[in-house]
Amino acid sequence: MFKKVLSVVVCLFIILSTSQAFASQITFEQIPAIKMLNSKTVFTTSGTFEASYIAPYTIISTPLGYAEFLEEGCTDSADPNGHGAVSALQSDLNAIKGANISISVDGIYGPETVQAVKTFQQYVKNKYGCSTMSIDGIAGTQTWTAIYAIQDGINPHTYIP
Repeated sequence: MFKKVLSVVVCLFIILSTSQAFASQITFEQIPAIKMLNSKTVFTTSGTFEASYIAPYTIISTPLGYAEFLEEGCTDSADPNGHGAVSALQSDLNAIKGANISISVDGIYGPETVQAVKTFQQYVKNKYGCSTMSIDGIAGTQTWTAIYAIQDGINPHTYIP
């Protein structure tokens, strides 16, 4: 849904902002949202209109900001913009006091990161009473919401029942 809305908004932006005949390349970079919206939208026009949304992973919206959906197999090297979403996740997990997570920040979402995410998810479920928290090792909406809430000093249970 987010991609469709973004595509429509961006197409309108291009149509309204370019009154010239085809430009060789126009780049529009989004203003980062509260947390880590690491995406870039590129438009090229050369005879035909093409719009491509390039982000290494799916951008998700949480109640406290935006993040990238991450799961096993994702790497920072897959990010053409070099933002390092996997490394950011690994660093965030290491910084959560009380979760007892200590993983290497290597930019690879491998078995060690999967286990660290599961450990974090179990920690949130137990410590904060978030009974619906999935223990799946995937950094999706619930996991990022919990990370952001804890970083902001908010009980994740406020957003994850």
